[in-house]
Amino acid sequence: LRTLQSWLSSKLTAAADDDDIVAPPTAAPPAVYRRCSFSFATLVLAACSDVPISSKAGENIIATRSERPVMSAGQSAQEVTLVRALFTTLQPISIREGVEYCGLIGFDAAGRLVATQAERGDIASCAIENQGAIEVVTASYHTHGRFTPDYFNELPSTTDVEGDEADGIDGYIATPGGRLWYVDSSDRVMSQLCGVGCLPSDPGFVPGNSGVIAESYTYAGLAQKLSQ
Repeated sequence: LRTLQSWLSSKLTAAADDDDIVAPPTAAPPAVYRRCSFSFATLVLAACSDVPISSKAGENIIATRSERPVMSAGQSAQEVTLVRALFTTLQPISIREGVEYCGLIGFDAAGRLVATQAERGDIASCAIENQGAIEVVTASYHTHGRFTPDYFNELPSTTDVEGDEADGIDGYIATPGGRLWYVDSSDRVMSQLCGVGCLPSDPGFVPGNSGVIAESYTYAGLAQKLSQ
């Protein structure tokens, strides 16, 4: 998967360096996400219920190249640009509703980097129903909802890391404070691509509630931090 991902990414960069990256079209408004129980790793799907939300979340997302956070090794510029555009749209909705939203990123049959329409989760989890038009999945993405002092929601969870690792993909996480995290599941290293306020954030966010947060963590270091 990673060899194919690398090849496709290099082809996309060479052929479309000046193009915008477009998420695939979604269904006509009003947008409807599905609340489901699903494991992408095991392909187990349980009952779902339609949840209408703001039509803004269902609009096509165009990621321009003018907004790029600092990147760690492992992602392409196109992928990070698309992720940032996704989270810029989803964060206000996720924070307002107090639930997580999630989806997948990858390449479609035409070799375009695209993202699935976000799916609605609950206060502390989000399950992915399907991979849409994506042929080669490269990463997951999800928000952490609104600020809650009872959760370490400014950090990835060990479950986030384990889920991406089980699926053989990387991950991106947006926090209530507006941080953008990248999960390198193969190396089990989590890095901040940009810090507090680089994405839309919760007005009720309290800096320092989770103590000092490092720029990056190993899996063991993250587990230790979350146990404090």
